[in-house]
Amino acid sequence: CSSSGDLLLIGQTYPRYSYHMFSSHVSSQYKIYEQDQFAFINSMSREVKNKLRIRFKQDAYGWDQKTAYCQHLDNPVFDSLKTTLSDSLKKARLAVVNANFTSHLETFAANVPTVIFWDPTYNELRPEAEPFFDKLVDAGILFYDPAAAAKQVNSIWSDVPGWWNQDTVQDAKDAFAYNFARVSDDWLQEWCKTLKEV
Repeated sequence: CSSSGDLLLIGQTYPRYSYHMFSSHVSSQYKIYEQDQFAFINSMSREVKNKLRIRFKQDAYGWDQKTAYCQHLDNPVFDSLKTTLSDSLKKARLAVVNANFTSHLETFAANVPTVIFWDPTYNELRPEAEPFFDKLVDAGILFYDPAAAAKQVNSIWSDVPGWWNQDTVQDAKDAFAYNFARVSDDWLQEWCKTLKEV
């Protein structure tokens, strides 16, 4: 990541018609998700908003997301999906993830400063996973309100590395990553050992 870079908002896309059930927005509930994105954007300071870059699979499922963002932002900047997420993150000062998918697993594994927000009504958690998410909340990484997430982004924007490298923030991120996004230089031996034990 870049300490002078932009804010990369990593969005999701959802099918217009439900074809299976999982813990996320389903069908027309997407419009609720979309409104949360605009609540987040509208709560950002002008300085941060001017550095916003939006990444999502544009026009997927016929939602016409690009038009919706253009109606809420003056000259929005969209990230090209021809660029890998890894390369795109290198240009970002801060990543913002707005759904419980794999994006924050990737940013945590790469130690990229990340703020997360989502509506817990549509992102239910397994009871055994809740303590790890609670630590993210306590560390100011995860928020269940878009305006609160934007307030956090505004407050840390001038020194994102200073916030991200605090012990409490790193401890929460590391505990989460160890359980859900573990990386290791010795991964092959660890996999072999685990498979033999099973």
